[in-house]
Amino acid sequence: MSTRTSMLSLTDLQPVIDAVGSCDDSLLSAVLERYKQELTDYYDGDEPEADELEEFEEYAESMINCDPAPDAEPGAWNYVIQTLADHFDLNPEPLPLDDWKHFYVWEDYRNLLDPLISADARQLLALLENGRALKGTSIDGDGCVFAWLSPLEVVTLHDALSPIEVTEEMQKRGLDEFHRELLECLDATRKQNAVLFLAAH
Repeated sequence: MSTRTSMLSLTDLQPVIDAVGSCDDSLLSAVLERYKQELTDYYDGDEPEADELEEFEEYAESMINCDPAPDAEPGAWNYVIQTLADHFDLNPEPLPLDDWKHFYVWEDYRNLLDPLISADARQLLALLENGRALKGTSIDGDGCVFAWLSPLEVVTLHDALSPIEVTEEMQKRGLDEFHRELLECLDATRKQNAVLFLAAH
């Protein structure tokens, strides 16, 4: 599966969490308009295809207008979350972890580090691998995943991973650069006292 992992830092996540199931028509309209403008800018002023807008609208409606909020949240909500982060001025900043195959690298990395870190750190890595819902209990396995860590959890994971040196086994498995990039992401987010947001699609 070619699903790729990327990360952002956000100043807060609570406005996004509050949007789930809010049934706020004005918010939905604003998010749909913002996404349309983002696509138009991406295509250098050309109108986006109708099917691109319809797909996003479906995700946005399922997130904002859900009543009640689902226990298993669609992983494709990650697209809506990123647009909401812009809408709410949560200062989303791209972090230097990109173009890794999500369903390969996280499992391999976590299995390698499991014996070396605490139970709390193992749980946080598992959240980044398997996803973490906003209000529900799990992520629906639809080929996309999103997850997040609070500022305190970012510090916990950073402190657990930073003493770990790149080993020969990491290099053999091609995980040495992933380890370095993940630490850079955690360190940058920790210094900002921010939320770490992961999207895989």
